[in-house]
Amino acid sequence: MSNKKHILVISFSYQPFNAISAVRVSNFVKYMQNKDYIVHVITAKRYMNLNLSIAKNINTHYVWFPNADKLLDLSQKHNNNKVLIFFAKAFNKIFIRSVSNLPEGIGINIWRYLAFKRAKKIIKNNKIELIYTSSGPASSAIIGSKLSEKYNTSWIPEFRDLWSNPYYPENEKKFAENINIEKKTLKYASRIVTTTYYMQKILKDTHKKMTDVIYNGYDYFNKDEQKHNNKLIISYLGGIIPKRRDPSVLFQAIEELKNEKLVSENDISINFYGKTVSKINYLAKKFNVDNFVNVFPIVERKKSLEIQKNSDILLLLQWNNEKEVAIPGKLFEYIGMQKPILGICYDNGEINDILEETGTGSVINKLKQMKQFILFAVKEYKENKNLGFQFHQNKIEKYSRDFQNKKLEKIIQSF
Repeated sequence: MSNKKHILVISFSYQPFNAISAVRVSNFVKYMQNKDYIVHVITAKRYMNLNLSIAKNINTHYVWFPNADKLLDLSQKHNNNKVLIFFAKAFNKIFIRSVSNLPEGIGINIWRYLAFKRAKKIIKNNKIELIYTSSGPASSAIIGSKLSEKYNTSWIPEFRDLWSNPYYPENEKKFAENINIEKKTLKYASRIVTTTYYMQKILKDTHKKMTDVIYNGYDYFNKDEQKHNNKLIISYLGGIIPKRRDPSVLFQAIEELKNEKLVSENDISINFYGKTVSKINYLAKKFNVDNFVNVFPIVERKKSLEIQKNSDILLLLQWNNEKEVAIPGKLFEYIGMQKPILGICYDNGEINDILEETGTGSVINKLKQMKQFILFAVKEYKENKNLGFQFHQNKIEKYSRDFQNKKLEKIIQSF
């Protein structure tokens, strides 16, 4: 009989879904499976267009979830067809977003019910010694809490973002309601995992439980044979959130440098890739820099890594506010590429600390400094084809996914 420890992982987001959250959970599962644990995964069955290579030899249970991802993908393939987009958004508004007094949309609640049933079957047929859930959505944690109570099994909930976050304006109305549900749910948690030290403090103070920080981390990439561009390429990969992920200061700097005849579209291009980057076209026209800006639809992970590898500067956008608690997983992917990172975000927070520690980039929010940086970058690129950043390799290593997985393994070994 096998002495391997059985772990049940419940995460709505998992490979082959094309998101950083899915990559985080999938790589941790693969790491633990290779460490002689037997891992059972419950996740959402969504429209999938990526390969399943990472799932080999892992007991993965894809539980049905109603969604309109396929419609959105089709709309992009048909030049952002407005009819398809309308129906997809209407469907998702009903089935995914919060309605009435439910913690989440109808579709996710359906998934939660079905996933809970599947989890009970897995526990009945296997000696599950630990339940690990990754949220959001919060449904993963709600399932874990119910299972922990029912079967008296150790449970570690992971929160990649805060469940109850009062700091974003759109969350203020529901905060009081959500925090009460959160407290009842986490009563059964054995320990909590999150992704930033800011969130660690909030969760620890709220729930009075041991809380650990496990960053998203980066994978080791093949960085050979980088393409040399004929001009400086700045790339941004991710979504745009109005008033929170805003490249306006960069566009304004380029507009002024263009008017001063110090740079032209032959010197620099800024490329945006993602689902919601169409909002960038408006900003580019507003600042009269549309000749410098290119907007592309979301790309698969393999293509995303290739784009990063062949870029000269990687752009990171985040809310420029001291209340920002999250660190986008993209930051660590950028660090792993060891390309200069230009951050437009809060300059006295955890992101800035990590960039300074690793020597991988700078946070710039002021127009004057942004103009100076762009001029420096264009000049250096013309003369040397690189920007002369001195990366701190010994500091970079601790942000690797392998290093972060080892930290998480130690936590699991304590149970």
